[in-house]
Amino acid sequence: MTSKKITVQSARTTDQHYKRQTRRPPNMPLPRTFSDTKRRTALQPVVEEDDFEDDNDDILSMLEREKPTAHPTARPKSASSAASNRPKSASRSGSSSITPTPNLAASSSKQLDSLILDQIKALNNDVQQILDKQHQTAANTDVIGVKLENHSSNLAAALLDSQTSIISRISSSQNEVAALCQGIEQLQNYWAESTHKSGDLSESIELLTTSVAKHNEDLVDLTAALKTSLKAQKTSSAEQKESLNSLKRESKENKSLMEEMWASYEKDSLLLRKEQESLLAQKEKILQDRILLEQAEALFEQRKLAAKENIGYANEMTRAMKETEAKVSSEMERLAQLSEFVVHKNSEAEEKLAEAQRLSKQLTEWQGVIGSEHDAVLRLKREVEGDRMKLSRDRVTLLKSKPSNNIARNPLGRSTKVNLMNDFSLTKPEDLRRRLTSVKAEMKRLSDA
Repeated sequence: MTSKKITVQSARTTDQHYKRQTRRPPNMPLPRTFSDTKRRTALQPVVEEDDFEDDNDDILSMLEREKPTAHPTARPKSASSAASNRPKSASRSGSSSITPTPNLAASSSKQLDSLILDQIKALNNDVQQILDKQHQTAANTDVIGVKLENHSSNLAAALLDSQTSIISRISSSQNEVAALCQGIEQLQNYWAESTHKSGDLSESIELLTTSVAKHNEDLVDLTAALKTSLKAQKTSSAEQKESLNSLKRESKENKSLMEEMWASYEKDSLLLRKEQESLLAQKEKILQDRILLEQAEALFEQRKLAAKENIGYANEMTRAMKETEAKVSSEMERLAQLSEFVVHKNSEAEEKLAEAQRLSKQLTEWQGVIGSEHDAVLRLKREVEGDRMKLSRDRVTLLKSKPSNNIARNPLGRSTKVNLMNDFSLTKPEDLRRRLTSVKAEMKRLSDA
């Protein structure tokens, strides 16, 4: 009796333990990812109940610590959408705000580069976290599946053992009850046949009947307990089957969710790669735009310097033109004055030409007179020289021929004829020469004017 009660209690405790272990907590999160390349490991050997309880408690505590707040693919998508939206706005702002200032272009390109790098790093971190969580959840699901399979196999074996033991005990108890019933019938027959015997035998028969009745009551109780235990085991086995089916369904759903999440992750990874390629292309385009902008800025600076030079040259030219205009106006006034002066001078020149013609005629006349007078003067000079030479010869001869006292009469040693010649005035030709030089100077001045 005690052994049968112990087996029933052990079966109940194992059933409750299985229900407690297979009960899914309300806040238990579903696995986030599932990798197709992850293969299930081989079944591990059967573990003891204490080890299984410790492992299951560790798994439940670990899963409760990993409470996700959002869908696993929401973050990469938002990051990817943010990454796909931000560079476009940056490129638009960069293309719309192209100015000839190099500092603004350099700062905008640096900000865009840092933004792209930060987004790529964030996406890489998110992808790495997702992969780590995928591996962790896959390992956890594998361990949980192995442990569930081991536990289900252990429970099935324990149920079979308990059922076989209960059935064998029931059959043995039924055999015992049948044997007891046969003994009771034999005793009753023997009591009917031996009623005439002594009271000791009747008392023994009564004791036997009471013991048989107690044994029958014990058997009835045991059969009722066995029936209730069988019903409880059947209900628990049905519940366990339902829980196993629900666990299988949940595992299938989790597997499908993991496959969907893996497909979405692959799509997100492809989108991220495409976005990364587009970001790299945009970065190259921005670098090319930056180079073109720097070239345009250099060309703008060159044109600015050339424009400054042209403006300075134009200012100088306008200043020179104004000066030339002022000079031209002054020269025009001067030319007007000169024209008037020329007209006046032409009239004077005509008058002077007429006077010059008159003077030239007079000069020719004077030159003729001067020439004749000059010839006469030369002739007179020759005559005077001849007379002087003659007188000097005469004087020498006289000095040689006459004594010295006769000289005192004429101390100069000159004759009266020589003195007369020396006193001869030649002022008239000199006056003519002076008059001629003055006329030539006047003619030269008139010709210069």
